Amino acid sequence: MIHAGPIPRRLVILSLAVQAAAFGCTVTLSEDDADLLGTADVPTVDLPAADAPPDLGYGYVQDVAGVDIQQAFLPEPPAGREWRLIFDEEFDGTAIDTARWEVSNGKGRTNVYDPRALVLDGSGILTLRTFEESGTYYTGGLSTQGRWHKAKGYFETRVKFQKQPGHWTAFWFYSETICAMENGGKDGAELDVFERPWTIDPFTEFTQRTVHWDCHKGKKENPQPLAGVDEGWHTWGMWWSDDAYIFYTDGVETWRSTDGGICEVPLYMLLTDEIQDGTWFGAGSIKDAVLPDEWFVDYVRVFDLSDSSALPAVSPR
Repeated sequence: MIHAGPIPRRLVILSLAVQAAAFGCTVTLSEDDADLLGTADVPTVDLPAADAPPDLGYGYVQDVAGVDIQQAFLPEPPAGREWRLIFDEEFDGTAIDTARWEVSNGKGRTNVYDPRALVLDGSGILTLRTFEESGTYYTGGLSTQGRWHKAKGYFETRVKFQKQPGHWTAFWFYSETICAMENGGKDGAELDVFERPWTIDPFTEFTQRTVHWDCHKGKKENPQPLAGVDEGWHTWGMWWSDDAYIFYTDGVETWRSTDGGICEVPLYMLLTDEIQDGTWFGAGSIKDAVLPDEWFVDYVRVFDLSDSSALPAVSPR
């Protein structure tokens, strides 16, 4: 760049003011500089209120101010911070909220995703069914892709698992940037809070947590037999912090990982049921299943850390 002469002081002052405004800062000017710039030239930026819902740039924004959620399993936050609810799906009503969820439709692995597999009957429970028609196996799935993406926070769902072999259910996170290869998982990852096949020995009551990165070339798995998960409702959570992914079952930490490096880009959430030829982790054959089979989701909730003075907030335990 070639300058014909010194840059006028007025332009220097204006440039500094614009940059400061872009970062939400203010600039204090001397009387002479203020007169030189002129009040009409001073840029202004409308900053969101401290308790405004986050706009992540994907269209869906939920205002949960004042929502009272009875939450038993939030981890202890750092000193001076509190958990604040920012996404709350209770599955009320009789139709999927397509402003926040994309309904999976079309070919899966050896399953076909079908909106008919998702049932809301007004009771506050999402039922996901696996069924067969003319030799084709159908399952249900939801994702927030293109609607709501988030980096870091505490993510939790409460589910009751399926009873038949051959298919596996999951609550997980993903982004197409997983195939960025420069920075491990920092620039894209898949995070599986749980994957649950209806298993046969030796993996009775087995669940799987996994971190993937670098286009799935990097992977760290945590398969665990967890007693009692076959029956009743269980809560599955993940604290995606600055330092680790920390996984919880019914409020108890079951695994933590830093493998691949902590992802810094927003991911979208998924609830899915898949079928694959073979016996993935002893899941058995779908041909042996008595269908239809079902699993159930009570809620999906996401919390972010905020200063203790910010309201509303939810206290742990």
